[in-house]
Amino acid sequence: MKEVKLEEMKREYEDIPVPEELEFRVRASIERAKLERKKGNAIMTTVKRIVISLGATAAAFMVGVTGLANSSATIAHAMEQIPVLGAITKVVTFRNYEDDRGNTSAHIEVPQIEGGEGVSDLNDAIKAYTDTIIAQYEKDAAAQGDVGHYDLNLTYKVVTDNDKLFALRFDETLVMASGNESVMIYNVDKDTGKIISLSDLFKKDSNYIAVLTENIQSQMREQMAADDSVYYWLEDEVEAWNFKELSKDATFYVNENGQLVIVFNEGEVAPMYMGVCEFTIPSDVTEDIVKSDYLSAFTKTGDPAVSNLNQTIQDYTDAIVAQYEKDAAAQGDEGNYDLNLTYEIVTDTDKLFAIRFDKTIVMNSGNESVKIYNVDKETGKFLTLGDLFKADSDYISVLTANIQSQMRDQMAADDSVYYWLEDEVDAWNFKELSKDATFYVNENGQLVIVFNEGEVAPMYMGVCEFTIPSDVTEDIVKSDYLSAFTKTGDPAVSNLNQTIQDYTDAIVAQYEKDAAAQGDEGNYDLNLTYEIVTDTDKLFAIRFDKTIVMNSGNESVKIYNVDKETGKFLTLGDLFKADSDYISVLTANIQSQMRDQMAADDSVYYWLEDEVDAWNFKELSKDATFFVNKDGQLVIVFDEGDVAPMYMGVCEFTIPSDVTKDIAKPGYLG
Repeated sequence: MKEVKLEEMKREYEDIPVPEELEFRVRASIERAKLERKKGNAIMTTVKRIVISLGATAAAFMVGVTGLANSSATIAHAMEQIPVLGAITKVVTFRNYEDDRGNTSAHIEVPQIEGGEGVSDLNDAIKAYTDTIIAQYEKDAAAQGDVGHYDLNLTYKVVTDNDKLFALRFDETLVMASGNESVMIYNVDKDTGKIISLSDLFKKDSNYIAVLTENIQSQMREQMAADDSVYYWLEDEVEAWNFKELSKDATFYVNENGQLVIVFNEGEVAPMYMGVCEFTIPSDVTEDIVKSDYLSAFTKTGDPAVSNLNQTIQDYTDAIVAQYEKDAAAQGDEGNYDLNLTYEIVTDTDKLFAIRFDKTIVMNSGNESVKIYNVDKETGKFLTLGDLFKADSDYISVLTANIQSQMRDQMAADDSVYYWLEDEVDAWNFKELSKDATFYVNENGQLVIVFNEGEVAPMYMGVCEFTIPSDVTEDIVKSDYLSAFTKTGDPAVSNLNQTIQDYTDAIVAQYEKDAAAQGDEGNYDLNLTYEIVTDTDKLFAIRFDKTIVMNSGNESVKIYNVDKETGKFLTLGDLFKADSDYISVLTANIQSQMRDQMAADDSVYYWLEDEVDAWNFKELSKDATFFVNKDGQLVIVFDEGDVAPMYMGVCEFTIPSDVTKDIAKPGYLG
């Protein structure tokens, strides 16, 4: 009976249509599963071809989400409550609006995004947009009557779907006496579930409008110079038509190469015959002004960065196979010659990807060697050791000294350990690390230097690896490369997840206890929601808002702030310089804001000069609740009843940047 039920469930699942634009996820999942068999499929005497598809952990994870969500309504509902990267699991055509009245017709595709709570804003926006188009069509069709033709076509497609962004594009074509094309694109940040505008992609202080405008104008001129049929309004006689500055509300998306594409509707920057005009902005134009992760070349299978890595791996393994076949032929029937090549994904963070190959050749004796390819996901470029460090740092000397120190410590602790440091054969001694050293970044965000067998020690020592402590590299490393806060499974993330679980478990336990005590008398309602309030290169913060309604309501807030580079939870004091009097500075600013608000609105009241002196807000606590907003400003949060009467609810104060700029540690506050 169980087998019959399973077969029915399998058939039901297989009958579920999957959008074409999500097919790559399935392929990524299959290849990813192969890769994650650590040291997978050892190669003896022959080397199997290795093909790598990368959507990193998020793409592989999202395939699993899609499958589960489709197979069980119960599971799908449960998953909607879980905070995950990327709330979007599936895009379906919710309905097709079709109308044909002879001389008027319409075909309108209305999609719906399936997933967690994060997709509701997008679905609401899509519905409002398509409802407006349908209403306008019906109004125009009725006015048209039997005279002339009026045809409307609206289609959609997914144009961006990577670890960070999702974008849905609508193309509208309206044909009356002549045709008219327009485009609407909704871009969503998967981390927050929010619909984003062009400005959200760029750093706060960047002059991105001027940079993009200049590049687009340059592309326009180049196209006109190359083709006489191309014409843009740049120096037209009708001055009002000329394209002088890109709008902050410009239509855009991020293409499969991680490049920004600006889209203009028909007739917006050129005559109607030019149709919809699109301009791809080169990565080197945006690299210094874009926020981390938004424009990245290393996103999914098919991207040039991934293809380049696959080709490099193919060349490497082809060379090994060719050498093996040559050596095996020369070996003949005499002696043994065994070759073993295995691979392992040793780094897969938001910033870096690294694949490691371990090769062992056994002839009269064994020989082990390691090859590691490190790739910057944002640029798609292969990295050398020097790329991890600041240009003016003497990283070679720093790393050499630490490795030599580790070697001495190991030899002092174990007589069987021996490194060439002070050997009689001076040429063997390890004096300086090579700039071409083999390396990777481990799951704790630490640099690991790898030496082949026989490189810094006798052959019996095998491959030698040295993990460089974070405090050795912290002052010389470039931002983002060595970081403990990287992905699901890392200790820093596991620690945060465990803390969140403990926090929510405690709330659930207290609720169950209170509910049992409450019995059938009165009301007792508990609501707990979460929001990612900070996610920058340096900081991550998750906020929980708890509301308890009994005889009256009570609101409170809990925020966990984590330093991504160290993985440590932060207190307010961690944001400020050791010798700064940050408590006094913040207290004075908050008190000033309180007075301003009370002066402007009689309904606002804070405890500053209350008759009950114990209630008055005199000094900010070092344990104050806080987060850093998207503009890099500190926000202090007080629970209901903490600094004001209960009716004021949760109170928040944004501290202006000019108040904190001289006392904040670098990197924390923008």
